[in-house]
Amino acid sequence: MPDDEEESPGAGIRINGDTETAANENDLIEVELEVEPFPVASGVQYFLRRNNSNIKVWNNQQMGTALLDSGTEAAFSVTASPMSVWVENPSGGNADFELVAKDSGGNDVCSDKIHFYPFESIAIGLSGEVWPGGDPLANGMFDVAEDLHEQGYDAHYYDEDVVGNNGAGAAYDEVVSAIQDRGVTHVAIYGHSHGGGSTHDLTQVRQLSG
Repeated sequence: MPDDEEESPGAGIRINGDTETAANENDLIEVELEVEPFPVASGVQYFLRRNNSNIKVWNNQQMGTALLDSGTEAAFSVTASPMSVWVENPSGGNADFELVAKDSGGNDVCSDKIHFYPFESIAIGLSGEVWPGGDPLANGMFDVAEDLHEQGYDAHYYDEDVVGNNGAGAAYDEVVSAIQDRGVTHVAIYGHSHGGGSTHDLTQVRQLSG
């Protein structure tokens, strides 16, 4: 994310309302923290800070240890630079997340902030026909998905074969989960060639509009 977009518009994050196993958790956002100088100078202490309880911060994507789960601020040991933490949005709502450096007197010296907002939309891309041995990523629809992702959308991309004749399959399941578990209210679906046919089949599933 460009530095000038960290606070406005900020970073989109999925509401973590579904039930993946810890090993398959995919709704947390990795935030890379970097400090200078490193090792940390004597008398400097780092803290993680949030402005409300809409987000939690974990040490890894599997939510192994909570680094910021109660209160608005917690001391943070910088053991490497850069190093990653993982931000979760359990139930929705906007929030600000900061890395704060304090002096020995407990005064803020400097900080860096990211604003998080929950996704309200999802974009589903479907490839064109991929012949045996072909690569579904070598496809213009994948290029569109990459562009959407880089622009901050919650973009998903599938081989058109994941959509059955009745619309059922992995893409359908993702859309249903987004609506039922993650607060999504807007769905965009696009595809090329056979992916266009799969787009039609996916949008015809009765439950999708209900």
